[in-house]
Amino acid sequence: MSSMAISTPRGSKRSSIGKMKKPPVEATAWCYTGTKEDTNFSFAWTIENFGRKMDVYKNGECITSDTFKVEVEGVETAWKLECFPNGKQKTGEDTAGAVSVFLYPANGSAINRQFSFAIGFVNEECSRVMKGKGDHCFRDNQNGWGWLKLVTHQTLRFANDKLLPNDCLNILCVMKFRGSEVTTSGTSRPTSTFARAGHEAGEMDDVAEENEDKGLLDLLSTGDLADVDVVCSGRVFACHKAILGAKSPF
Repeated sequence: MSSMAISTPRGSKRSSIGKMKKPPVEATAWCYTGTKEDTNFSFAWTIENFGRKMDVYKNGECITSDTFKVEVEGVETAWKLECFPNGKQKTGEDTAGAVSVFLYPANGSAINRQFSFAIGFVNEECSRVMKGKGDHCFRDNQNGWGWLKLVTHQTLRFANDKLLPNDCLNILCVMKFRGSEVTTSGTSRPTSTFARAGHEAGEMDDVAEENEDKGLLDLLSTGDLADVDVVCSGRVFACHKAILGAKSPF
C-alpha cells in the first residue's frame, strides 16, 4: 500500500501585505467582516491485490490507512481512512459484495470542524472517478463518516471505468475546509468613556499640583531645611537652592 497527501492551507485575505482591510468610505468608526481563504486537501491511497482482498476479506474486516495531517488556519488536524473490501457491517443492511470507505478524525483538533468531503478512485487512465460527496462535522472520534456501498465488486471488476489497474485500488479523498470569518474594527475618535477618563485624570493632576504648591509654601514659611538666605527690602527669607532653581525662569 502507498499513500500521498497534498495540502494547501491559506491565511487571511488582505488587500496588500501588512495592510488591514477597511470599508471603502471614510468614517469616524468602522467595522470589516472578511473571510479567510479555504484550505483544500487531497489524500491518495493505493491498495495492491485488491481483487484478492475482495474474495478473502470477511464482511466487516477493514484496512486502515496511515494518519494524514491537514493544517487548517494554523491548527494541525489529523485524519485516517478505513476501507472495507467486502463491506462494513450495519444492522439490517446487507453490505457484502460492496466496498465501504469511511473517514475518521484522529486528533482533538479534527472534532467540531465543518468541512466538505468527496471520495472516489483513480482509474487506469489516471482520471478521477468520484463516487460520493457531502458536508460533515464530527462531534466525536468514535464514529466514522462515509459510504457503506461506495462501489460494488461487479462494478470494480467489469465496468468500463477500469477502476482496478494492475489489480490496485487507488482511493482519492478530497477535503475542503471553508475559511472562517474575521471581524476587525476601529475608530478615529475616542468614545465618551475615554473622554471622561481623560477629564478625571486632568482633575487628579490639578489636585496633585495644588498639593505640591502648598508644600513648597510651607517650607518657605517655616524655613525648614533652608540652605540660602535671600534679602529683599531689608527682609530676610530663608530659602532652598533646589526650589529656587526649579521655579526660576532664568
